[in-house]
Amino acid sequence: MGFIPIFLTLGGFVFLFMMVVHQNFKQKKHLFESELKSISTSISRLSKTNTVGETVPKKVNIKDVERSLQSLNKKDKTAEVQIETNALRQKLGEIKRLRYNYNKLIKTKPYSFVATLMRDHSI
Repeated sequence: MGFIPIFLTLGGFVFLFMMVVHQNFKQKKHLFESELKSISTSISRLSKTNTVGETVPKKVNIKDVERSLQSLNKKDKTAEVQIETNALRQKLGEIKRLRYNYNKLIKTKPYSFVATLMRDHSI
């Protein structure tokens, strides 16, 4: 009878740890996706080819953002656009760092177990 409270406490700790880690994964992934969407919106606004009815797609890749940033850099050589593209390049570097940190966190030992149970995958 003395071991039951110990097992319940240990089970509760494991459950709460899993919930906190899963919430952390969701938060980091949401931050990555929202930053990527905001930089894609900034690039489309800056390129001036975006029509009024056109919207940013739901799934945006880093490679697509890089490609559109390079085409914008080649297309428009004005000083304003160059300054904006440099700022967007820095923001893209931060987004890549977010992705790297997320993927690195998922691969570490206790978090990888939670990621497999909660079906979290690398970005």
